[in-house]
Amino acid sequence: MRKMRKFNKKSFLVFGVCVFLLGITGFVITRLKCFHSNGIDAEGSSLSDEDLFHSYCDYAVNFMTYVLESDDKIADCEINVSYSNEEILSVTAEIVLTAQNTENEIQSDKIADYISQTLDIPTEKIAISIH
Repeated sequence: MRKMRKFNKKSFLVFGVCVFLLGITGFVITRLKCFHSNGIDAEGSSLSDEDLFHSYCDYAVNFMTYVLESDDKIADCEINVSYSNEEILSVTAEIVLTAQNTENEIQSDKIADYISQTLDIPTEKIAISIH
C-alpha cells in the first residue's frame, strides 16, 4: 500500500511537470505566431504583387543563366524577360559559345524547352540567338 502512494505522488508530479511544460510551450508558440503574423503583415503591405513577380523573374533568370553557363560549350548567356501585369510576354536569350564550339553543337530547341519549363510559358514566347 505504501509503495502505491509513492507511485501515485511520483506520477502526479510527472504529470504536473508535463502540463506545466506544455503550457509554457503553448504560450511561446502563440507569442511566436503573433510576432510572425505581424511581421508578415508589415512585409505584405510594403511589397506589391508586381514587386514579388519582378523578384521571381530576376531569380529565375539568374538561376537559368547559371545553369546554362555551367555547360562547357557556352561562354556567356544573357536572358531577358519581358512581362506585364504578372504575365510573361516574351523571353529573349543570347547565347555566346566558347571559341572551340560551333552553332551546330548547341540545340536551341532544347534551351527553349528548358526556359519554357522553368518559367511555365510556351516556347512560342521564347527567342534564342546563338553567337
